[in-house]
Amino acid sequence: MFLRLAALCLALSAPAALADCVGYDSFVKGVEVKLQDGSKWIARRSAHEVIRIDKTNHDGAYAQYAIGPYGVFVTEGTRNGIGTTTELAYSKTPPQPFVGMDWTSTVKNTTISEATHSTYPAKRGKVHVTANNLREVKLNGCTYKVMGVDIAYSADLGGMVQHFAYFPDIRFGLQTKVTYKDGSTDSAGITGMRVAQ
Repeated sequence: MFLRLAALCLALSAPAALADCVGYDSFVKGVEVKLQDGSKWIARRSAHEVIRIDKTNHDGAYAQYAIGPYGVFVTEGTRNGIGTTTELAYSKTPPQPFVGMDWTSTVKNTTISEATHSTYPAKRGKVHVTANNLREVKLNGCTYKVMGVDIAYSADLGGMVQHFAYFPDIRFGLQTKVTYKDGSTDSAGITGMRVAQ
């Protein structure tokens, strides 16, 4: 009798545990992602796989937003303190990242000053995108497949390389590292991911 009761309890509790794991549809409500630097990101998906992510710093102050397909190919973004909005237009439609990806596109980068409402001369260059290293990670007790996606910008666009952790099953990625032209880096790995409360 006790074994049957224990099995029943496990069966009833399993769906509740799974409900806390992030799935593709979780982005309608919103997904909260925490990074090692104490920042918190809220991600929401709209049409055509476009994801908007909003960042709050470790001290609770709103920091920035970014919008783009899969959370990887940013088409619009800003940062507080800089007072500018950056828009990126790709000459080709960005594909869903996949292992072995080797994709290049010309990009037009436009910067708009929020203070003066003026637009700076557009810059043009190329991005080279690669993806590899598919593995499994555990976040908040849930197991996800994740791979690295690197976007290298040509010198015309600043020469930096952005590294994203991309989760193919939920079609979502978030930048975890950036390497600047001078070789310096900023990085913060993902420490948690859950459906927003």
